[in-house]
Amino acid sequence: MSAALVNGWLGQNRLLVAPDLRCGFISRRNRGSLLFEVVLALALFATAVVVVTGGLNAAMRGVERARLNAHAVDLAVSVISELQIGVRPFMGAGPEPFEAPFEQWNWEIQLTPMDGSQEKISGLTKAQVIIRHEDPPVTYRLTEVVPTREISSSPDDIPVQPLKNSRIP
Repeated sequence: MSAALVNGWLGQNRLLVAPDLRCGFISRRNRGSLLFEVVLALALFATAVVVVTGGLNAAMRGVERARLNAHAVDLAVSVISELQIGVRPFMGAGPEPFEAPFEQWNWEIQLTPMDGSQEKISGLTKAQVIIRHEDPPVTYRLTEVVPTREISSSPDDIPVQPLKNSRIP
């Protein structure tokens, strides 16, 4: 029997007995409520784990998508820059894969002469660079107006102009 001896209000000794803990006996009603509390706690814990795991997975997918979009922007700017400085031929091309280590990415160039509302704007071309990634699918388009050059078949055909005031030893 579980008991405790305590002092009462007037200094009298009293014997207190916890009725539910006598000889390790728990009634059926109390056993059922205890089982219900344990099952409810496990269900709440499992729900919390599912919600947190789903949130982490969504965050990881978002980070991967942002990384791929940033990479696509970098590749598009590189292609348009190469087109402007003459490393890539000034003509529509693609879709073609990038060289290693960017084999999963493809690029395409679409050139369109600029047209004004009433007359053709001479000397300007709208260049659209399209960058694609297959898995996961990502497409990025970058459009820029560039000065028109003669269309050449290779970068070697582009005339190189010497820099003004340059000294070559």
